[in-house]
Order: sequence, then C-alpha cells, then structure tokens
Amino acid sequence: MVDDAAVNESIRRDAETASAWFEARWNAALVQIHRDFAEYRLSDALMGAYKLAWDDFCAWYLEMVKPVYGSPIHRSAMEAARSHFAALMRLLHPFMPFITEELYHAVHEGQPAQPCILSSFPQPGATAVAAERPLKLISEVRQVRNSKGLSPIVCLTHPLAQGFDGLRQRLGVGCRLGRC
Repeated sequence: MVDDAAVNESIRRDAETASAWFEARWNAALVQIHRDFAEYRLSDALMGAYKLAWDDFCAWYLEMVKPVYGSPIHRSAMEAARSHFAALMRLLHPFMPFITEELYHAVHEGQPAQPCILSSFPQPGATAVAAERPLKLISEVRQVRNSKGLSPIVCLTHPLAQGFDGLRQRLGVGCRLGRC
C-alpha cells in the first residue's frame, strides 16, 4: 500500500469515481431492500443484497479499484474498499449472521468499535452517479470478446476506434475494464 501522494492523479480519480459509483448503487439497492423488508418480501431483500454484494461490489467495484498487476494499491482506495465491505457485512448480517460477524471483525483487524450484531442496519443516502452507460458498454465488449474467443488481456484495436481517444480518457476506468 502506498500513500495517495505517490499515486498518479488519474488512478486516484478513477478510484474515487468507482467509489462514488458503488455508493450510488448501494443507495439504490438499499432503498429497494428497505421497501422489500417493509412489505415482508424477505426473499427479494436477500436477492437484492446478494446482487449488490456479488454483482456490484465483487464483479465491478473491486475490478475498478484494483491496481495493475504488480502495482501497490493506494491508501484511500483500500480504505474505501474496506469501508464498503464492512457496510456490506452489516447489510448481509441478518441473512448470514455467523460468517458476516467473523468477516466484520477481520476487516476491523479484530478490534471493531462494536460487534456487527450491535451495529445499525445501513440506511440509504442520496448519491447519484451516471455511470451505467459506460458499464453497459464494457459488458457488451466483454460479451463480444467471449463469443469470439478473444483473450481479455489483449487490447482491442480497430480503425474506427482510433478517433475516440477523448472518449477513452472520459471513460478512464471503463477502458481498463473493457480493454478497449
């Protein structure tokens, strides 16, 4: 782990964008999960929590913030990932109490302020980030790669894509994920 000052500005910005995106997904999912609990739809609440943890956190967020192979992660990205993970443990605790309690203690290095079971259930906030279109594009690029048997490591080059350097810079994290 390295200090933020030693990290390239674009990498730090990408991690902040990823964190803001996850917080927006988190808040949208929490609104629905609270609604499901209020309507006694526990199966739907569990499925929403599962999709948030697996699809949004594991499949997207961690991929966005992980450093390039062999590079250290910077401190603020690691702290944000730990904070999001601890919040996920509080969200999943009613459904999986024993494992989430253990993981919650591990995230806090055995010294949480209070046990997960005594922590308050997460409440939605108000965060909105428009990142759905780039992620849809990345998913489609990944689908095409998979259907054509193309390696995800190799960067795609296409004559039509050469004029889109500005788009690549705006997408930032997206191009690294989609390898475009």
